[in-house]
Amino acid sequence: MRRGAAACARPSCAPCGGPWRAIRRAASPRFGRGMTAGRAARRMSPPWRRDWIFWRPLTYVRRMDRRSFSRRRTIRWFRWTRREIWRKAAANFGSARPAGMACPGPRRPSAPKQSRISCAVMAGDAKIIAAFDAAADSYDAWTQVQRDVARALVDRASGAPAGILDIGAGTGHVTGFAKEKWPGARIAALDAAPNMLARLKAKFPEVETISADAAHFSSAARYDLILSSMALHWLPEPGQALTRWRGLLAPGGALHVALPVEGSLWQWRDFLRGAGCQDSLWPFPRADFAGACEIVDFPARFDSALAFARSLKQSGAHRAAPGSQPLPAPALRKALAGQSGPFTATFRVGFVRLDAPAR
Repeated sequence: MRRGAAACARPSCAPCGGPWRAIRRAASPRFGRGMTAGRAARRMSPPWRRDWIFWRPLTYVRRMDRRSFSRRRTIRWFRWTRREIWRKAAANFGSARPAGMACPGPRRPSAPKQSRISCAVMAGDAKIIAAFDAAADSYDAWTQVQRDVARALVDRASGAPAGILDIGAGTGHVTGFAKEKWPGARIAALDAAPNMLARLKAKFPEVETISADAAHFSSAARYDLILSSMALHWLPEPGQALTRWRGLLAPGGALHVALPVEGSLWQWRDFLRGAGCQDSLWPFPRADFAGACEIVDFPARFDSALAFARSLKQSGAHRAAPGSQPLPAPALRKALAGQSGPFTATFRVGFVRLDAPAR
């Protein structure tokens, strides 16, 4: 072992000698007890790498221990961040091992790795929820088309339901129209974005709110009517979600869903292609993915293409399609600056109705 190395006291943890030697060097008396934590951390690196110790500790440790340990083993046993190095180097100057520092011990077995596809889907779901959660305060002011679709969806439902479930409720477009049409019904609103539910609860205090993932929601309660507007296309498997939602219906109940289908926002797609930009708009399901459905176009008129792009951002619907990169801001600004005059974006909406399964 090289001079000055301080090996771990436990025989089973011999590979720890390199990292402990680094801490010993930084905390040894020859550097002085009055040294600050940041200066002690900088002394751990060679002069030509001192600035990197704050951001790339693994790079430095590989260089320092390349004679004693392999690259893989060094990375395995040295997992300290910049803040931990500062704290532990300043904890106890002059000792071989600063107080409170525990030996990493043997490597723990890692959890089973998930496939890249499933990880990407999970990450995409979290980003979608975060986008809508951040747009909760501005959602109502930028979603006139969503409000018109919600009214059309409620108008297509009939009967006198006692229990209603609004899936993907957002800030309460569907919930508000359902309360007007069935004032005596018990309504529950489900959404995965907590800020959206908070806005809905502020408008309708008597409505039950459920914070859950719409794709995997299950409940012992059964509903006479289930409504979902402009939410199903955000889920990774729309067909499976419909089957799950249909199982929540009470005997004789009905499921009404409205969602944009292929052909929606074709003007925006043409605009991006004409400007030489990548079409990263979220994909929409086929019109016949759930069988026969009614197709209705809802045109939205804006002062410019910039106003439409801003509406996507302010409503939380700006997430890029899975596997594609978001549009670079400079390229998008250049394309929007070249467009002037009114801009129309058409939402092609499919209305689906499914009755309760026979029991």
